[in-house]
Amino acid sequence: MGLVVLRMGRRARRLLLFAGVVFVALPAGSALADTTIGQTGGTGLCTTITPGALYADSGYVVPPSGGKITSFAFLSDPSNALEPLDFLVLRPQGSKYRVVGRTGAVTLDGLGLDTFPADISVTGGDILGFWFPSRLDNCYRAGTGPLFAKITASDPNTGDLIAVQPQGAFDLNESAHLVTPVGQPPPPTSKGQCEHGGWKSFGTMFKNQGDCVSYVATGGKNPPSW
Repeated sequence: MGLVVLRMGRRARRLLLFAGVVFVALPAGSALADTTIGQTGGTGLCTTITPGALYADSGYVVPPSGGKITSFAFLSDPSNALEPLDFLVLRPQGSKYRVVGRTGAVTLDGLGLDTFPADISVTGGDILGFWFPSRLDNCYRAGTGPLFAKITASDPNTGDLIAVQPQGAFDLNESAHLVTPVGQPPPPTSKGQCEHGGWKSFGTMFKNQGDCVSYVATGGKNPPSW
């Protein structure tokens, strides 16, 4: 299996940075709030000996309330023009990570902050990542890490279980916009929390017990009704 090679770019670039995790309340009366997970910007070049690699940032974590990711962003310059990547959400499962959502392959325009729409329901503890086919400029920067990586020639599908390897203290050039319910408890993690009317304790998240049980049984893949 080939190894992932990380190299710092030769030229320093001035980069527009988003706050790592920012909570912004919507106007009074709204049932939702906006959160930015992750941070854009980086000068490191990611490349592989064999085509394709998945990177995941253990520091870019969905908060306990969970919610829905509605977009991803990557800060690029002309060197990124026409480079493809697939934004991913991964969920810890033992020593591995399961892909629970993806945008599908998108193409960077190299003109600054590239933003792409998404519709991915997430739970607390999920992390951000992406897959690229061969190389990706401005891929990462020095950070808190660890950054995880996996050589995989094929773009992973939702449901794939991935064994990753730590690569050191780096953070990805990536952020995601998360919409999360306001004033609601974290989503359930067991069917018992849904039974005997327990589904009602999660505010407007579920329309009935079956909706709640289905959410738990699919590991959050079947999104709540809110």
